[in-house]
Amino acid sequence: MPGPIASVHSLETTDKRPITVSDGIVPKAPNWLNANAKKIYKATAKEIVALGIAGRADANVLAIFSMQYDRLMTLSEKNDGELPSQRLLNDLSTQCLSLIKELGISPSARAKLRIARVETDDDLDELMK
Repeated sequence: MPGPIASVHSLETTDKRPITVSDGIVPKAPNWLNANAKKIYKATAKEIVALGIAGRADANVLAIFSMQYDRLMTLSEKNDGELPSQRLLNDLSTQCLSLIKELGISPSARAKLRIARVETDDDLDELMK
């Protein structure tokens, strides 16, 4: 009879390091973020925890996203339509989009996660029969 099915949290790599997919813990916002970026950090952390994809490893990406998103919002409010400001807005937008994909909170990233979870559930269901 086969042994118990390993959870994702207990899988190991070939060199015996544990794979941490999602531990559900996001550390407190770093002190170097300004007040508004900390609010963005907390709100986004709450979202990824609710989605079940949060982990300690997300903290740095989340902090950078929060900082860049705060900069984007600040610059958008002060935008005077000049070309250098528009270029910076475009760069910040691109960076923010890249970071939300990295965090798994873009619609396409969530869809991929949903597909992966469904396939995993089906495989586990088959093994449990």
